[in-house]
Amino acid sequence: MSSAHWQDYQDFLRRLDTAVNAQQQIVRDCERNLEIHRQRWMAKRQRLQSLERVLEKYETEDQIHEARREQKRLDELPKSRATGFAADDD
Repeated sequence: MSSAHWQDYQDFLRRLDTAVNAQQQIVRDCERNLEIHRQRWMAKRQRLQSLERVLEKYETEDQIHEARREQKRLDELPKSRATGFAADDD
């Protein structure tokens, strides 16, 4: 192998090494960005789950209150009918 070919080969290896290093840096940067976005997503997901639990709690409380109002209305229905009949007798 002549010295010119050897020099070309060495230049090729240096360029190849530089390209590999550049690609490795790109991969590291992408992994870092991925981790940042994953952490943000996890924080948002936890907040959403928290808000969903609060919403579920309020919906359950609202259903309980509505059931109590309905029960009270049903409990008072016979009384109002009795009162209404008594008023009709007058």
